[in-house]
Amino acid sequence: MSVLSKKLESKTEAVVILHEALEQCKKERDEFRQMAEQVMSRYQLLRKTLSQGTQSETLSAKALGQMPSKKLAYLLVESREANRALERELVEISTKLTDAEGDIKLLRQQLRTSFNQSASTVESHSIPNDERQDLISHLERLTAQVC
Repeated sequence: MSVLSKKLESKTEAVVILHEALEQCKKERDEFRQMAEQVMSRYQLLRKTLSQGTQSETLSAKALGQMPSKKLAYLLVESREANRALERELVEISTKLTDAEGDIKLLRQQLRTSFNQSASTVESHSIPNDERQDLISHLERLTAQVC
């Protein structure tokens, strides 16, 4: 019976470790969501700023025809610079997103690997099916209590 209690204890420790890893993943997920929300709010702010700027500067074709060519060229250059800045920011944000997705993928692989390693050490001991089912049921109850 002491062997079974030790196995159960090691499994409960494994559940606690997995629970801690899950909490860490949840924390990272929340951080990534917060970063995404910040990016989206910045995007909305830039979009609003640009739309307000273009609304006030929106000119009819007649007004554009009457505008001096130097001012028209200046507006064109200014809008191109704004477009380039937005393109650079888009590339930067896309790169950050790709990096974050890669980090998440790597963390998930590491979690799976550590889980598989801990599972393989537990599976190396032969436990009859009845006892295994009892242990699993007990672990599920403990997990429910922890959560």
